[in-house]
Amino acid sequence: MKIKSQKGFTLIELLVVIAIIGILSSVVLPSLNSARAKAGDAAVKNNLTNIRNMAALYYDEMGRYGSGMGDFYAGDCLTIYTMFKKLL
Repeated sequence: MKIKSQKGFTLIELLVVIAIIGILSSVVLPSLNSARAKAGDAAVKNNLTNIRNMAALYYDEMGRYGSGMGDFYAGDCLTIYTMFKKLL
């Protein structure tokens, strides 16, 4: 009597593997969302640092802090542009 050796996986084995993959992905996805939130916070912090540096450069060059958009109309636009170039 010959015994046939079957190659491959049974349906039950495949379903178990798919279930395990689903469970693992449900555990990993929330940690990815928290990583995205942390990355967003880091980007905001970096932007605030850049704004602080720009204000310091402006103060060093002009001797005063800018008063908002009015400085663009007071002829300081070129100075602000050169300060942006220094940061980049």
